[in-house]
Amino acid sequence: MDDVAFIVSCTKKKIWDINPNAPKKVQAKDAYVGNLFKLGKKLAEKLKAPWFIISAKYGILKPTELIENYNVTIDETDLTPEIVRKQLVEKGVFKFKKLVVLASTKYCNLIEKAAELLGIIVETPLKGLPLGMMLAKLKKMLSSNQTKLTDYY
Repeated sequence: MDDVAFIVSCTKKKIWDINPNAPKKVQAKDAYVGNLFKLGKKLAEKLKAPWFIISAKYGILKPTELIENYNVTIDETDLTPEIVRKQLVEKGVFKFKKLVVLASTKYCNLIEKAAELLGIIVETPLKGLPLGMMLAKLKKMLSSNQTKLTDYY
């Protein structure tokens, strides 16, 4: 897994939605509490792979980066492939040969375009699926006894 990293989608549901007394800033890994994020994070951790987050407001995040509450969607974002490509370099993601993006089609397209110029292979196992099917696929992947990413394809 040394040459593979995961990029997990942010979710609309955040810690502040369920705990209004949460600190103003929290680590990104603790901010998102939606099912898509939780399952994607769990899969990356199960496979012992490095992982990052794609956020409509912040772009590429390391799990330990501090963020504040926000309400921006992929349809409202100012992110461009150029911005994301720059972040892939700044955050050290460019050193991986392959990225597995666990996100919606729009996020997948954004990351594919950004990674293309860096020569990074991008796999998008959830691309094109509605949310319910994305969650079902992630649950199936998590429930299997597979311990290598290649076992899922």
